[in-house]
Amino acid sequence: MMTRKHFVIITKAIRECLEDDANKFTLVTTLADKFQEENPRFDRARFIRATNRAKPAGEGQPSEQRAKIA
Repeated sequence: MMTRKHFVIITKAIRECLEDDANKFTLVTTLADKFQEENPRFDRARFIRATNRAKPAGEGQPSEQRAKIA
């Protein structure tokens, strides 16, 4: 069974990798549907909000560039 930790990893990957809103919406809603089928307690709205948050400064940049920023 997936835990909150797994969902956090997935939301971070979505924020880092997908810039196109149409593709992001399709992926996020499809994943939310599947996660809810597997776990009735899955909070669909919370997951969708988490994938749409702005990237923190330095997120999505190669580690060398993040080190220069810090």
